[in-house]
Amino acid sequence: MLPLARIAQDVEISEKTARKYLTAGQVPEPKQRAKRGRNTVTYERFITQWLQEKPYQATEIHAKLMVLGYRGSLRTVQRIVKEMNAQQQVKSQE
Repeated sequence: MLPLARIAQDVEISEKTARKYLTAGQVPEPKQRAKRGRNTVTYERFITQWLQEKPYQATEIHAKLMVLGYRGSLRTVQRIVKEMNAQQQVKSQE
C-alpha cells in the first residue's frame, strides 16, 4: 500500500484530506456551483442603443451606466462591448 503522503501528493490534496477520505471509505461527489448571472442584463438594452448611435468607447459607456445606477466594473462593460461589437460585425458580413 502506498504511503498516505504519496497518495495525497498524487491526487493533489492535503494529507489530512486524504486521511479523511480513506477513513470514510469514499470520496464525496464534487458540489456544483451555481452560475452567477450578469448584473448588466438590465443595462444591455442601453448599451445596444448607444452602440447603434455611435461607436462609443467602453469607458464612455461605463460612465453613462454609472449615472443610471450601474455598480459593476469597467472590465465587465469592456467585455460586453467587445461581444456586442463582434456580433455586429458578424451581422454586417451576412
